[in-house]
Amino acid sequence: MVSRRPPHPHFAVVGPRVQCVRKTAGWTQEGLASAIGVSTRTISNLECGTFAVSLERLFDIAAALKVRLGALVDAESPLPVASPPPETAEILQYYLRLSDADRALAV
Repeated sequence: MVSRRPPHPHFAVVGPRVQCVRKTAGWTQEGLASAIGVSTRTISNLECGTFAVSLERLFDIAAALKVRLGALVDAESPLPVASPPPETAEILQYYLRLSDADRALAV
């Protein structure tokens, strides 16, 4: 049995950042895996921080998600915030126009 060296501790930062950016962009693990030519398990392991990914693969991920590489690897870089779909703002406007009694029924 070959023992694998555990990934560098920085991957504990990279994985969750990849997951956050992926989800913010509306991608599934399956979709990202397909886009960059790896298995879904590879994406899962990367996001859990249990898989050391190459710089080339990180560039592929960044390109697919349309973010700078720094968004994935720089722990000091702010994570992107998802913009809600336009219909969300419209629904919120309708909700805010309701009376307190009607809001209680809506929730």
